[in-house]
Parts: sequence; structure tokens; C-alpha cells
Amino acid sequence: MTEPVEITTTPPTIGDTLQVRRLEGGTATGTVVEDFADYLLTVPAAGRDWAMPHRWAIASEDGTLIFADDADIIEHHKSEPSTTAPTTSNDISDKT
Repeated sequence: MTEPVEITTTPPTIGDTLQVRRLEGGTATGTVVEDFADYLLTVPAAGRDWAMPHRWAIASEDGTLIFADDADIIEHHKSEPSTTAPTTSNDISDKT
């Protein structure tokens, strides 16, 4: 049995897991890799109603890059914060 997962209502951030609706009628699960909120345009600003930019870039579990909007999100799970410090190779003992 799996542990219960907290589903949030806050906006996703990079690293969060999302389940989204696909145009083909199915769903896909993946990890947010980019938030394009700063690049969203309205129809009047774009001067067209086709090929509008989407907010989220999601790397799906099958390796596909998916572009989705807030309305496409079915489930949202916050990523776990890292508990380990990043490692660097700047240790002076490495240079002897």
C-alpha cells in the first residue's frame, strides 16, 4: 500500500509532479521543468487565437516534453525539499 500524498492548491513550481489532461483524451504524469508565466499572451496581445503559448513544460514519465496550462492540471504534488547539501569539487584536498 502506498503512503497518502498531500495534494496542494498552490501553483506548481519547478520539480513538482503533475498529472495533466492530454488533447488526445488521456492523461500524463511528469515533472515540471519550466514555468513560462512571464511569456503568456492574451489573444488580443498575440493578434491571433492559434498557437498560443502554454504555461508549463512538463517532462513526462515516458520521456515526452508536454506543454500545458493551469486548466490542464488534474493533480499536483509538491516536490520534496532536498535534505542533503550539494557536493562540490572545490575541496582543497582534491587539488594535491
